[in-house]
Amino acid sequence: MDAATKKFIDDTLRTVGDTLVTLYGRWQDEKEYEDFGDYRRALKTRVENVISGARYINATKRPFGITFAAYGFVWRIYVDVRARSVRMKATGHDGATQAERDTMRAMYRAMD
Repeated sequence: MDAATKKFIDDTLRTVGDTLVTLYGRWQDEKEYEDFGDYRRALKTRVENVISGARYINATKRPFGITFAAYGFVWRIYVDVRARSVRMKATGHDGATQAERDTMRAMYRAMD
């Protein structure tokens, strides 16, 4: 993984990941009373405001996380309760060239 990709992942985990953890804790306390759509909107706003050119795709309850496209790849950030961590992986490509897909596969292997 090159230095720019590592910096992108670190920065994203620090900003979006921190928001995700906060919202996850709140969801655990309030899921019987609150609409998950509010959480989706908050995550969409956060990812699109923090990551230049990012496109929100989806947010899920189980695992609690967000999927978005940025820099030619589809990324997934989720709370891994068993590991007590937040994980981020490149999960696919978003109109990427073959060279970008090859880079994505290499990054995916490096993140595991």
